[in-house]
Amino acid sequence: HIWAGFARAEISNWWQHKGGILLDIYADRFAERSEMTGKLIWDEVPSGFVIRGLLDHQSGEPLIKIVTRASTQEEIQKFQHPRMPVLEAPLFPRVEMPDTPDAPELF
Repeated sequence: HIWAGFARAEISNWWQHKGGILLDIYADRFAERSEMTGKLIWDEVPSGFVIRGLLDHQSGEPLIKIVTRASTQEEIQKFQHPRMPVLEAPLFPRVEMPDTPDAPELF
């Protein structure tokens, strides 16, 4: 699915009431764009945690949104951004996808 923005954790019940489905997004790192410099500031996702996502069906095409929360004072100093991705323990067991061969050329 296409990544299409953010969903505020503070209204996650509203998102779910509108048909949103919480997702586990497995990643080793994440970045926030500094509002002061415009540069990406990277950090690690703690071991055993995922980035919380939300699958939004409201537009007809399923879109993935990253669930965010307000930054702490320490995070504002480090990332220079008022929102942070929600990092939590997974809701679902991880399923490994089998490798698939490259798609054949059609033309």
